[in-house]
Amino acid sequence: MMRKTRLFPLAVCIATLFSGCGRPPAECEYQPVSADGWELTDTLVFRTDTLPAGRYSLTLGLRTSASIPYPYRSLTLLLQQTWKKTDTTRCDTVVCPLTTTTGDNSGKGIAFFQYEFPAGTFRLSQPAAGRLSVSHIMRREVLPGITDVGLRIDRID
Repeated sequence: MMRKTRLFPLAVCIATLFSGCGRPPAECEYQPVSADGWELTDTLVFRTDTLPAGRYSLTLGLRTSASIPYPYRSLTLLLQQTWKKTDTTRCDTVVCPLTTTTGDNSGKGIAFFQYEFPAGTFRLSQPAAGRLSVSHIMRREVLPGITDVGLRIDRID
């Protein structure tokens, strides 16, 4: 019986060590949006270091404030990607639903709400550095309530 009680803490430590392992993202960055609101002319630019050739997934992250409510149920963003050395340019529209069909906030958090939206996949045929830009394409000139916008790039293969 004494031997089993000694092995249990060791087994828990090993299980914890292996459960926390995972591939870190190739790139991940958030940028703040003006406290006065996100203006239609404000474009957030994210620059990546040279990524090796391969397949990648792109995730768009948003944070909204509970104290300054966002006035709409969704947010439509324009995502532009330009990859040097490959002469690849891509432009996508990403629709980000921020509430449920009943109007309840679908983000995680209390004072700030965190959202993540898949923004597609891409392939680099050779190592390349990138410039990714995000801007909103809503009809309102200034959008209140958005506090941060981020991009995460994960290697798929």
